[in-house]
Amino acid sequence: MPARSPPTTTVAESSLLLRLGHTIYEDKCASCHGAKGEGKPPHYPPLAGNQSIEMASAVNPSRMVLKGGYPPGTATNPMPHGMPPFAQSLSDDEIAAVVTYIRVSWGNRGTAVSAKEANELRSAPLQ
Repeated sequence: MPARSPPTTTVAESSLLLRLGHTIYEDKCASCHGAKGEGKPPHYPPLAGNQSIEMASAVNPSRMVLKGGYPPGTATNPMPHGMPPFAQSLSDDEIAAVVTYIRVSWGNRGTAVSAKEANELRSAPLQ
């Protein structure tokens, strides 16, 4: 596993970031992913202990929050559950806050996400 980069925020900034992230999570995410990130499988994945949340890169969780995601429809499930995009309703600071909150809560060992990183991913094409 690659070494994690040192945090780029001060303790005071981190505290504000986590408070904002918690508020956004409670408002936008907890109804599907649970108050403690436990999820509601099979439709809503757990975020606690989720390997893609804890990776050194925050690209995957950041893109999911920004752009949402839906599995392909099938004959037996033409309209599967999915996650709505939040790019149009959350600022870069809010995206960074909620993704940071998810990456460091419930025992997750991710690192903070900056508003700059969120902004770069906002306009990046999906690959």
